[in-house]
Amino acid sequence: MRILRPLMCSLVLCFCLPPEARTQTYAEISGLVTDPTGAVVPGAAVTVTNVATRQTRTVQTSAAGVYHVPFLVPGTYEVRVEASGFRSAVRSNVLLEVGDVARVDFTLEVGAVTESIEVVGAAEMLQTESTALGTVIENKRIIDLPLNGRNYLQLVKLTPMVTGEMGAGGQAGARQGGERADQAISVAGQRLEFNHYTLDGVENTDVNFNTFIIRPSIDALQEFKVQTGIYSAEFGRATAQINVTTKSGTNEFHGTV
Repeated sequence: MRILRPLMCSLVLCFCLPPEARTQTYAEISGLVTDPTGAVVPGAAVTVTNVATRQTRTVQTSAAGVYHVPFLVPGTYEVRVEASGFRSAVRSNVLLEVGDVARVDFTLEVGAVTESIEVVGAAEMLQTESTALGTVIENKRIIDLPLNGRNYLQLVKLTPMVTGEMGAGGQAGARQGGERADQAISVAGQRLEFNHYTLDGVENTDVNFNTFIIRPSIDALQEFKVQTGIYSAEFGRATAQINVTTKSGTNEFHGTV
């Protein structure tokens, strides 16, 4: 009974954690909606659409004119804002990568809601909402670059401050064996045991040796991000974070041979 109580408490805490603590691979969009004079526009409808799946999320701006759309799967999005007495505004091709916190502000022009202004080209958005440092290895590099054994972790070495020259193994090599103990990934000169792995926001790190538990096929991967510092407390536990997200699917047929 003494053993079961701590175990049950741990399980309860795990399931009671807020979603933010278990969804590190999702992205989010937030921003401010104003009129031509700079005054905020409360109650405006903001619709975020995933271009690949056409899945939509709709929220309203607060009394301060601010909107926030969390838990978005990495991909390309379209953001539309509508408010009574103003022309609709659309921002296309908003690219969200693993863990992105994008800020997309709108200035609405007076007119009918049936009229719309679409922004099809814009400067690359700066990450002003997060201080995290990291590098995203996108799907194109995962597919196009040659990999020995189709092991995506070899691409972690494309990240600044990462080296693969440190010897692997140790107790993990003697007790685990296999490729799990053979990943010589050192971030910023830290030990191999200081890497933390997540898969679609779920814990993917062995509690004994801090190696990965599951290595998905590169055909199932969308992208992954290697975070090397100043990330939020939702990560923790290690110096470097390797956050992997799998493909969520699209409305188009596709396959691999």
